[in-house]
Amino acid sequence: MKTYNYVSQNRDGKKNRRVNLTITDDDFSMTANPVFGNLGEPPATVEQVLKTNDPITALITFALEPRAPGAVPCGGPIRLFDGRQLTYLHLENAGTKQIDVKAWSGEAIECHITMEKVAGYKKDKSDNDNLSGIDGPLRMWLAPLPNGATVPVKIQADTDKIGKVTLQASKLYFEPVVTSE
Repeated sequence: MKTYNYVSQNRDGKKNRRVNLTITDDDFSMTANPVFGNLGEPPATVEQVLKTNDPITALITFALEPRAPGAVPCGGPIRLFDGRQLTYLHLENAGTKQIDVKAWSGEAIECHITMEKVAGYKKDKSDNDNLSGIDGPLRMWLAPLPNGATVPVKIQADTDKIGKVTLQASKLYFEPVVTSE
Protein backbone atom coordinates (compact mmCIF):
# COMPACT_ATOMS: atom_id res chain seq x y z
CA MET A 1 0.00 0.00 0.00
CA LYS A 2 1.09 3.55 -0.64
CA THR A 3 -0.31 6.80 0.72
CA TYR A 4 -2.11 9.05 -1.72
CA ASN A 5 -4.10 11.29 0.66
CA TYR A 6 -4.00 11.59 4.45
CA VAL A 7 -6.08 13.91 6.61
CA SER A 8 -5.35 14.42 10.28
CA GLN A 9 -7.46 16.45 12.69
CA ASN A 10 -5.72 17.15 15.99
CA ARG A 11 -7.99 18.43 18.75
CA ASP A 12 -5.57 18.86 21.60
CA GLY A 13 -7.11 22.06 22.96
CA LYS A 14 -4.18 24.19 21.78
CA LYS A 15 -3.88 24.41 18.01
CA ASN A 16 -6.72 22.07 16.94
CA ARG A 17 -4.90 21.70 13.63
CA ARG A 18 -6.13 19.95 10.48
CA VAL A 19 -3.46 18.61 8.10
CA ASN A 20 -4.18 17.46 4.56
CA LEU A 21 -1.30 15.57 2.92
CA THR A 22 -1.20 14.28 -0.67
CA ILE A 23 1.70 12.18 -1.96
CA THR A 24 2.00 11.50 -5.69
CA ASP A 25 4.62 9.51 -7.61
CA ASP A 26 7.02 12.45 -7.79
CA ASP A 27 5.92 15.12 -5.30
CA PHE A 28 3.85 15.89 -2.23
CA SER A 29 1.68 18.74 -1.01
CA MET A 30 0.54 19.60 2.48
CA THR A 31 -1.84 22.19 3.85
CA ALA A 32 -2.36 22.85 7.52
CA ASN A 33 -4.98 24.98 9.22
CA PRO A 34 -3.83 26.74 11.28
CA VAL A 35 -0.53 26.77 9.40
CA PHE A 36 2.65 25.48 11.04
CA GLY A 37 5.00 28.21 12.25
CA ASN A 38 7.78 26.34 10.45
CA LEU A 39 8.35 22.86 9.03
CA GLY A 40 11.14 21.91 11.44
CA GLU A 41 14.91 21.94 11.22
CA PRO A 42 15.63 20.50 8.75
CA PRO A 43 12.29 20.19 6.94
CA ALA A 44 11.52 16.95 5.08
CA THR A 45 12.55 16.89 1.41
CA VAL A 46 10.49 15.56 -1.49
CA GLU A 47 12.99 12.71 -1.93
CA GLN A 48 12.56 11.70 1.73
CA VAL A 49 8.76 11.95 1.72
CA LEU A 50 8.39 9.81 -1.40
CA LYS A 51 9.91 6.88 0.56
CA THR A 52 7.31 7.14 3.35
CA ASN A 53 3.67 6.53 4.16
CA ASP A 54 1.35 8.36 6.51
CA PRO A 55 1.28 6.82 10.02
CA ILE A 56 -1.93 4.80 9.49
CA THR A 57 -0.97 3.35 6.09
CA ALA A 58 2.55 2.57 7.32
CA LEU A 59 1.31 0.63 10.34
CA ILE A 60 -1.38 -1.25 8.40
CA THR A 61 1.15 -2.18 5.72
CA PHE A 62 3.62 -3.32 8.37
CA ALA A 63 1.01 -5.48 10.06
CA LEU A 64 -0.52 -7.07 6.98
CA GLU A 65 2.27 -7.37 4.43
CA PRO A 66 3.53 -10.97 4.26
CA ARG A 67 7.25 -11.41 4.80
CA ALA A 68 9.30 -13.75 2.64
CA PRO A 69 10.55 -16.93 4.30
CA GLY A 70 13.82 -16.15 6.07
CA ALA A 71 13.19 -12.39 6.07
CA VAL A 72 13.94 -10.32 9.15
CA PRO A 73 10.89 -11.00 11.33
CA CYS A 74 10.48 -7.49 12.71
CA GLY A 75 11.00 -5.80 9.34
CA GLY A 76 11.51 -2.09 9.21
CA PRO A 77 12.38 0.59 9.31
CA ILE A 78 8.82 1.90 9.23
CA ARG A 79 9.01 5.31 7.54
CA LEU A 80 6.29 7.74 8.68
CA PHE A 81 5.42 11.24 7.50
CA ASP A 82 2.49 13.15 8.99
CA GLY A 83 2.75 16.29 6.87
CA ARG A 84 5.52 17.84 8.96
CA GLN A 85 7.49 15.27 10.93
CA LEU A 86 9.44 12.52 9.18
CA THR A 87 10.17 9.63 11.52
CA TYR A 88 11.77 6.22 11.08
CA LEU A 89 10.77 3.49 13.51
CA HIS A 90 13.60 0.97 13.79
CA LEU A 91 12.59 -2.52 14.86
CA GLU A 92 15.04 -4.89 16.49
CA ASN A 93 14.29 -8.59 16.81
CA ALA A 94 14.41 -9.54 20.51
CA GLY A 95 13.63 -13.22 19.87
CA THR A 96 10.48 -15.20 20.45
CA LYS A 97 8.48 -15.24 23.65
CA GLN A 98 5.46 -17.16 24.89
CA ILE A 99 2.61 -14.73 25.35
CA ASP A 100 -0.97 -15.15 26.40
CA VAL A 101 -3.44 -12.41 25.51
CA LYS A 102 -7.13 -12.70 24.77
CA ALA A 103 -6.61 -12.84 20.98
CA TRP A 104 -3.49 -14.99 20.87
CA SER A 105 -1.70 -17.59 22.91
CA GLY A 106 1.59 -19.03 21.78
CA GLU A 107 5.02 -18.12 20.53
CA ALA A 108 5.26 -14.55 19.27
CA ILE A 109 8.09 -12.47 17.85
CA GLU A 110 9.21 -9.69 20.20
CA CYS A 111 10.36 -6.48 18.53
CA HIS A 112 11.91 -3.48 20.26
CA ILE A 113 11.13 -0.17 18.58
CA THR A 114 13.23 2.96 18.70
CA MET A 115 12.57 6.20 16.90
CA GLU A 116 14.78 8.23 14.59
CA LYS A 117 13.63 11.83 14.16
CA VAL A 118 14.75 12.44 10.57
CA ALA A 119 13.20 15.80 9.66
CA GLY A 120 10.47 18.25 10.63
CA TYR A 121 11.24 18.43 14.35
CA LYS A 122 12.32 21.37 16.47
CA LYS A 123 16.09 21.56 16.44
CA ASP A 124 16.43 20.81 20.18
CA LYS A 125 14.07 17.80 19.94
CA SER A 126 15.76 15.93 17.09
CA ASP A 127 18.31 13.99 19.16
CA ASN A 128 15.85 11.97 21.26
CA ASP A 129 15.61 8.38 19.99
CA ASN A 130 12.67 7.27 22.13
CA LEU A 131 9.00 7.93 21.55
CA SER A 132 7.74 10.92 23.54
CA GLY A 133 7.31 10.13 27.22
CA ILE A 134 8.54 6.54 26.87
CA ASP A 135 11.44 5.27 28.94
CA GLY A 136 13.38 2.80 26.78
CA PRO A 137 12.18 1.05 23.65
CA LEU A 138 8.57 0.35 22.87
CA ARG A 139 8.02 -3.42 22.89
CA MET A 140 5.72 -5.15 20.41
CA TRP A 141 4.83 -8.83 20.04
CA LEU A 142 3.85 -10.17 16.63
CA ALA A 143 1.73 -13.27 16.09
CA PRO A 144 2.62 -15.18 12.91
CA LEU A 145 -0.22 -15.82 10.44
CA PRO A 146 -0.33 -18.77 8.01
CA ASN A 147 0.32 -16.51 4.99
CA GLY A 148 3.63 -15.18 6.36
CA ALA A 149 2.23 -11.92 7.72
CA THR A 150 2.71 -11.05 11.37
CA VAL A 151 0.13 -9.11 13.35
CA PRO A 152 0.81 -7.03 16.47
CA VAL A 153 -1.08 -8.62 19.37
CA LYS A 154 0.55 -6.81 22.28
CA ILE A 155 2.37 -3.49 22.63
CA GLN A 156 3.96 -2.34 25.87
CA ALA A 157 5.83 0.75 27.00
CA ASP A 158 7.18 2.10 30.26
CA THR A 159 6.18 5.76 30.43
CA ASP A 160 7.63 8.65 32.40
CA LYS A 161 4.36 9.87 33.86
CA ILE A 162 1.86 7.02 34.21
CA GLY A 163 3.95 3.85 34.45
CA LYS A 164 3.57 0.81 32.22
CA VAL A 165 1.08 1.05 29.34
CA THR A 166 -0.06 -2.17 27.65
CA LEU A 167 -2.26 -2.57 24.58
CA GLN A 168 -3.52 -6.06 23.82
CA ALA A 169 -5.55 -7.42 20.92
CA SER A 170 -8.85 -8.84 22.10
CA LYS A 171 -9.84 -10.55 18.85
CA LEU A 172 -7.86 -11.89 15.91
CA TYR A 173 -9.62 -13.27 12.87
CA PHE A 174 -7.74 -14.47 9.80
CA GLU A 175 -9.49 -15.41 6.59
CA PRO A 176 -7.31 -16.26 3.58
CA VAL A 177 -8.20 -14.63 0.28
CA VAL A 178 -9.83 -17.13 -2.05
CA THR A 179 -8.97 -16.65 -5.70
CA SER A 180 -10.91 -18.25 -8.51
CA GLU A 181 -9.00 -20.08 -11.18
